[in-house]
Amino acid sequence: MNPIKIIPMAKECLWGGDRLKAGYNIETDLDRVAEAWMLSPTVETSIIGSGELSGQPITALLDEGEDINKAFPLMVKFIDAAKPLSVQVHPSDDFAMANYGTCGKTECWYVLDAEPGAYLYYGFSRPVNREEVRERIENGTLISVLNKIEVKKNDIFLIKSGTLHAIGPGILVAEIQQNSPWTFRVFDYQRVDKDGKQRELHIEEALACMNLACFQAQSRPKPLKAGDGYQIFEMAKCRYFDAYIYRITKEVTVSGTTKKWRGILVTDGQMTIRNKNEEETISARKGEFYLVPRNDDLYEIKGEAEFILVD
Repeated sequence: MNPIKIIPMAKECLWGGDRLKAGYNIETDLDRVAEAWMLSPTVETSIIGSGELSGQPITALLDEGEDINKAFPLMVKFIDAAKPLSVQVHPSDDFAMANYGTCGKTECWYVLDAEPGAYLYYGFSRPVNREEVRERIENGTLISVLNKIEVKKNDIFLIKSGTLHAIGPGILVAEIQQNSPWTFRVFDYQRVDKDGKQRELHIEEALACMNLACFQAQSRPKPLKAGDGYQIFEMAKCRYFDAYIYRITKEVTVSGTTKKWRGILVTDGQMTIRNKNEEETISARKGEFYLVPRNDDLYEIKGEAEFILVD
């Protein structure tokens, strides 16, 4: 079986931009797109965009009685921040399971574009305690003790659960995350929506699950392998997912696995994908996502492109 195309879901938010429609082929009637959900197992279930099951939810790909959360434990997104996101934190597995019966959220960002001077917040710049954090949330000075980091294209940020963080303006990222809906906001710049209302804050939940340690922040793609016409880099490797960046000018072979589905997120260029056991060739372009079926087949990928392989 060839990889299966997934239809992206465009999401509007007051901080969203226009780069996903213009540059990443995200088709939508929305004026400004904050996020494009390339794979969403349960919050809003993704729709299949190719093959005999086209138009059906991805649950149609599961074996009888199979748990979708176990088959697809990750979400994959593009995020376009024209304006800053809220300062927020995600819960750990233990906190989320105890309070909501779900997994927590660790996520990873790969920076696809960043305007000059772009920045984000990642953890604290110095040791703090919960009492100080609460006080600074209440008096509006929290940002003064956050770790402000300049961001450049190709930077990678692994955001472990419990880490206070916020994407700044002018940044476009590809995001891999645990399949969890939980985001606790503590500061949102006093912004209001189209109805004049401020978004809800979740101060008690955030303080309860927040890690107050200072962390090492960004990294760069780690070279793993190179050959004639391709380079492979490590994007992230943690207990929840592995992600690899492929840059090709000719071709490369990617293997399937019988243990789980894999994902291909095209972040630049155009390419073709073909299961070496089949004749059909798929044309894939920037801004598209494909699921690689559970099998031991080999997939021949040709073109001039960059893509992320998600395990």
